[in-house]
Amino acid sequence: MQSRNLHPLLNFFFPRFCIGCNTPGVYICVSCSKKIGVCYTQKCYKCHKPSPYGMTHWGCRKENSLIGIFSLFLYRGLGGRVMKYAKYKREQKVIDDLFSSAPSCARSTLYDFFLHTKPSVLIPIPLHRSVVSVRGFNQSDAFSQLLTRALNIPTFSILEKLSERAPQSKMPSNMRKKNVRGSYNINNYAGLSIGGRTVCIVDDVVTTGATLEEASRVLKPYTNKVYGVTLFRSFE
Repeated sequence: MQSRNLHPLLNFFFPRFCIGCNTPGVYICVSCSKKIGVCYTQKCYKCHKPSPYGMTHWGCRKENSLIGIFSLFLYRGLGGRVMKYAKYKREQKVIDDLFSSAPSCARSTLYDFFLHTKPSVLIPIPLHRSVVSVRGFNQSDAFSQLLTRALNIPTFSILEKLSERAPQSKMPSNMRKKNVRGSYNINNYAGLSIGGRTVCIVDDVVTTGATLEEASRVLKPYTNKVYGVTLFRSFE
């Protein structure tokens, strides 16, 4: 969908093309938006079995497990291409267009998730500053800001990424938790600002949940009420 705020001159000098079919003027045309898989059935991120609102089954929960993770899209086919384009082509507006392209029923279910969980704070997964300097933006923060505007839930960027590790996407599943261990930090002052509150960690993609669980581990001294929301999930 085309951004409402795009000035005609910007589109003239820096034309947009649909990532799926090269239609000019938009990043995601109407036809291609229908080709992006939508998570109509939410699933427990641990066992990948259906679960209301993506709640983690009691039998699947461990020490740092999130109470539940809701995802909008499937990270396969065109969906994955769109996300990679946004990240590696420095195009934050793709995130806006992607969110706008979600079917009304999918966004309605997302809103139901927030009504059910009632988080008072959104906390995006941070990128290391060296990565932000290359990409120009943090895709998780961009998604979080969209949710803030849509739901009037504030975004608190209180997590810090201490070091850059090998990309999680290039790691086998059994190595991801070890790879991300100790990556994030929060100072006590910021932690106290969320003390006892229900929080929702925001990320771009969930695969094994290792990144979200590491962030949850850092937040757990301040609150046990931790949920997650992602643009994509990589499991069917």
